[in-house]
Amino acid sequence: MDEQILKLLNDSGLNEKEALVYLALLENGECKISEISDITKLKRTGLYVIIEDLIKKGLVAKAPNSKVHTFSASDPSMILNHLNVTTKYFGEMLPLLKRMGQKKNNESSMIKYYDSTEGILRVFNEMAKAKKVSYLASYSAIEKKFPGIFDKWHKEYKMLRNPQNSRYLIPCNEAERPEIKGVIETDKPVRCMDGLNGLEINFVLYDNKFGLTSLGEDMYSVVFESEAIVSAINLIYELLWKQAKVLN
Repeated sequence: MDEQILKLLNDSGLNEKEALVYLALLENGECKISEISDITKLKRTGLYVIIEDLIKKGLVAKAPNSKVHTFSASDPSMILNHLNVTTKYFGEMLPLLKRMGQKKNNESSMIKYYDSTEGILRVFNEMAKAKKVSYLASYSAIEKKFPGIFDKWHKEYKMLRNPQNSRYLIPCNEAERPEIKGVIETDKPVRCMDGLNGLEINFVLYDNKFGLTSLGEDMYSVVFESEAIVSAINLIYELLWKQAKVLN
């Protein structure tokens, strides 16, 4: 099993054994307790408690109407619920981080944050000009906060000599269609997931950076410049991408 994904699952709120079981089910599909035990090397007696806790968290489902109990991993987008909670708390820490950042040269910091409209738009424009980008975002939510922004981006994109190498992961609902239409017309890969509906926090991997933007009542963007963070988040993105539906 991938150690980086296990670590990220730990950081998302799962303990070591929960992360091990969830990833085993995600990689192997529906399994019986005996099969999970063989894969994870965990004792069967303790597995029932671990699985019950994962079911309560919405990360594992028990197959209905089965003589032998079998279990499967829920939609990987459920992991985002844990990341969203972490992001919410991170947002509450921003005032403290801001005061700390003023004591140092903020330009050289690994973490940069923006809590003004101008700052958030600057981050969006930086993402739009990056060479390689993986988006996980609600485009209807962005358009609601910044009306007309997609028309501007589409016009700028058509003028680029070297078009961006990008892919888009969005919620599966009709509200996203008008905003993502221009992207689909450029033949960029677009996929959707039902579990992303109601998404208020956008996650974007670009160049060697990871940016997240909260589009809730208190808007802010945070950009991390870290190979370790980008690598770990990219692994989660790949899991979500493989499970998502192709749009065309």
